[in-house]
Amino acid sequence: MQHVVVTGASGWLGSRICAALERDGETVRRVVRQQGVAGEFGWDFGRSDALGPLVAFLRGSDTIIHCAARVHVGNDGDAAAKAHHAVNAAGTRQLVQAAREAGVQRFVFLSTIAVYHWDGLCRPATEDLIESGESAYAKSKRAAEQFVAESGLDWRIARLATVFGEGDIANFLRLARAIRRRRFFVPGDGDSRKSVVSIDRAVEIIRGLAAIPAPRHRLLNVGSPTRPTLREISDAFSDLCGFARVPSLGPVASRWLARLGDGLRTVGLPAPYDSATLTKLNTDTMVAVQRQQELFPDLQWGNFHDDLRRHRDYYLAST
Repeated sequence: MQHVVVTGASGWLGSRICAALERDGETVRRVVRQQGVAGEFGWDFGRSDALGPLVAFLRGSDTIIHCAARVHVGNDGDAAAKAHHAVNAAGTRQLVQAAREAGVQRFVFLSTIAVYHWDGLCRPATEDLIESGESAYAKSKRAAEQFVAESGLDWRIARLATVFGEGDIANFLRLARAIRRRRFFVPGDGDSRKSVVSIDRAVEIIRGLAAIPAPRHRLLNVGSPTRPTLREISDAFSDLCGFARVPSLGPVASRWLARLGDGLRTVGLPAPYDSATLTKLNTDTMVAVQRQQELFPDLQWGNFHDDLRRHRDYYLAST
């Protein structure tokens, strides 16, 4: 790689990818939602403007790393579904079209393991599973993957497990805050397993995937081979951050609390737990990473506790 375009360059993952590429001596061009400084190109993915300015910006680049996305949020109604489709699916299709017109050859798309349908899945999800997740977010990312795979470009797709680490403002930060405030419990034994990946390791793999001339696998799950349980995740935060150990709540009590949360939400009141949350906590969300391991056999992986230790100060300061 020599000239790399990164979309979503001001975001959590995109900004770190840009920094890593520049440390490697790459020339990086940033696409952001709103132009900020010189050298950035402002583009709101999903809008219907002519592609001319975007095509002009992309010319002379050999690789695109597409990080920009509308991430999963709580509301999954019609308006949210349209927004997900506009940004994640239609926006990716626009970028693919612009890349072809600009002569960009390599296209790296950051997807998510949310594309998998977890219900009834009794093994780690492999990349060839067809049944898709039911959320609007999952459907929009799956559609975007299809646009990329049919682009005719030198494409690669990375389905990221849940990312954690410094700069996190989503899943694990919310969990850490709930644990510190003693507003979280582990349902049952907490033996559901979760595929996760630290921000630094995710960046490392994405950089590597973008640089491989002819990868054996173009679609791969990205996550730690060690898949911690919900109890292990909770205990790691308690141990490293000095929080009180998260209590367990039996299955019956968990269901009653979830039903109470359902009732509160129907009348517009906030509730830390509802039935959907309880289902997510109790469901294995594990992915197979054999393809990742074949492409990057020299990577050394630790357990979740060891990986979280590197980001302990961030979570402690942010809670």
